[in-house]
Amino acid sequence: MSTSQNHAASIIAAIAERISQRHELMEDHVKILYTLVGERLFEAIHWAETGAVQVVTCPAGRRVYRVSEPSIDEGEMHAERTQTCYLEPLHCSCPGFLRNVVCLQTDTMCSHLLAIMISESLGCTAETHTMTDEAFAEAIYVWSSTK
Repeated sequence: MSTSQNHAASIIAAIAERISQRHELMEDHVKILYTLVGERLFEAIHWAETGAVQVVTCPAGRRVYRVSEPSIDEGEMHAERTQTCYLEPLHCSCPGFLRNVVCLQTDTMCSHLLAIMISESLGCTAETHTMTDEAFAEAIYVWSSTK
């Protein structure tokens, strides 16, 4: 990550902390985040507010997030457009993360990671699934190999 990406990530993390203190996304937060991430912010807010973000945990304390892009049809989720994401370290399975964050280093994070941070800060992450450690490892393997 470049120095400017590190600064942007620090600012985003600080804003996420402020949002979580009040469980409210204020206009000032939106303005600052928009300056840092642009139009992707609105997509991320939409995903956070529509329950597209889910967290899966296991007894060992590992956490993986799944972000399903909502369908226009009847509010269903597209299984084929579900991204697997981690907050520690920041990683997403979407092509935009690899291209813009890792390779080109033009973005700090993708819309999916931003949606997770917003969803967690607002306390609106969809139902938490807890799996055994073995089932968790198997799920990660399956989710990683289907891309």
